[in-house]
Amino acid sequence: MKVGILETGLKDAAESDLQFLEETFEYARVLDERGYSRIWFSEHQEFGPPWKSPEILLPVIAGITNTIKVGAAGLLLPLHNPLRVAQNFKVLGSVFQDRIDLGFAKALTASDLIGKELAYNYKQLESTYKHHETILKIHQLLHNSYRDEETGESIMVQPLGVVPPEIWVLSSSGNNYDFAAKNYFNYSVSLFHQQYNDKMLEELKVRIDKYKEEVALNGKKTQVNIAIAVICSDNKDETEKLIRKTDKVYFHINKAGSVEEVAEYIHKLKIYLGIDEIILNLIGSSMPQKTQTAHQLADHLLK
Repeated sequence: MKVGILETGLKDAAESDLQFLEETFEYARVLDERGYSRIWFSEHQEFGPPWKSPEILLPVIAGITNTIKVGAAGLLLPLHNPLRVAQNFKVLGSVFQDRIDLGFAKALTASDLIGKELAYNYKQLESTYKHHETILKIHQLLHNSYRDEETGESIMVQPLGVVPPEIWVLSSSGNNYDFAAKNYFNYSVSLFHQQYNDKMLEELKVRIDKYKEEVALNGKKTQVNIAIAVICSDNKDETEKLIRKTDKVYFHINKAGSVEEVAEYIHKLKIYLGIDEIILNLIGSSMPQKTQTAHQLADHLLK
């Protein structure tokens, strides 16, 4: 079973940014040593994390680890220039071969001021931005197959002769599985951005099965995973406090309980959905506490 980690940078206000960054680096080293498959960093422009765009963290994390995949999951794509994304990630992919993931999210920032500074046409993005077309454009740029529609000119993105990083289409509903399958992109669905019930899980299973069937039908190989938010704690008061903490950033907890209960839930979810990998958004009181939880879960899941 493959288990990865999503780090959102959710931290206590009392903890310094520098301390949190240093602890994040140690966290990544532990995940690498314990055999976790990947660590992804999300982009949030409003709350918490010392980083806003995860892009800057990736070469640091990849450089201090050995085998774990490192990625952005996801870049808030409307706020990024497609060519710049392709240029930066192609270099990263060439330096850290087969270890860089590139995930895309459609969301904007809730702050008009930040959005205006990041994207010159921010006010028009909600009505003009085309998510699927932008992902395809970045894919073409990474593979040097992009041609401008008006002029027919092409852009060569260096380094040449290297395998670009893998693209991940991110979703919180599973609705865009057909786009990911049609273009042979890896696919990841978050279950903690909305409250999933049994019926929604059943519908998601159908979409994941359709995604895998369409990809296999064309003789291609891709990866599919789900991301869940979990709390590992036997302390009821601590659990309730952590749930209140996540409510502020609109995360829904998929499972809270002892390490053994969470591990059992992960196993059952993996079997039910028929996937090879689960990404964990570990919710804890501090980064050292999350590191300890990662150790404990590894003992159950990564034997």
